[in-house]
Amino acid sequence: MEAGAWFEPGVVTVDTATAGATAELLPAGGLLELGPQGTPLRTPWVVAARLQAGRTMRRIGLYRSRGKDWDWVRATIDTVGRSWRAETRTLGRFALLEDVRAPRVRLLRARRRTARGAAPYSRWALEARVQERGSGVDPSRSLFVVDATPVPSEWDVDAQVLRWRPRTPPARGAHRFTVTVYDRAGNRAQAGGRFVID
Repeated sequence: MEAGAWFEPGVVTVDTATAGATAELLPAGGLLELGPQGTPLRTPWVVAARLQAGRTMRRIGLYRSRGKDWDWVRATIDTVGRSWRAETRTLGRFALLEDVRAPRVRLLRARRRTARGAAPYSRWALEARVQERGSGVDPSRSLFVVDATPVPSEWDVDAQVLRWRPRTPPARGAHRFTVTVYDRAGNRAQAGGRFVID
């Protein structure tokens, strides 16, 4: 922490404990609590965590507490030093956690008919609803592959849906597809099927 980081003079409390587990996240180290929680900082502080020897770094990340839930923190990872470093502008609770569960994917039914000429762009879409309560979906690695060709896929974080909305509707007939969804910890889920356009 640097001098002048506070907006106003104050006292920092530092405490350590054991992070609690959730259905998807297991503790991979201790919990660091910087308080008072939610206090804004004028300049960022660096939070660093090191993984104990003997544990694999796979699926482990730095998280910040949000009540009973945890949010993945974008951190710089040092694989040699087995450590994570991230900046924060608010005080709070931080922990190394392991995401032990892949996202759950449920395919949504694609329409058989497409509206042609009614709109300047296609409203037809191929969609998969994703349930992920660990590290969160990694949209840069998640995508649809339609008829053996990767297609531009978008992650709708509000609806929790991965979507392919082509500029023009697919050709008539049957099409095969797969959807692959990664979370930020590297866990992968995959599903596939077919759709028919009349």
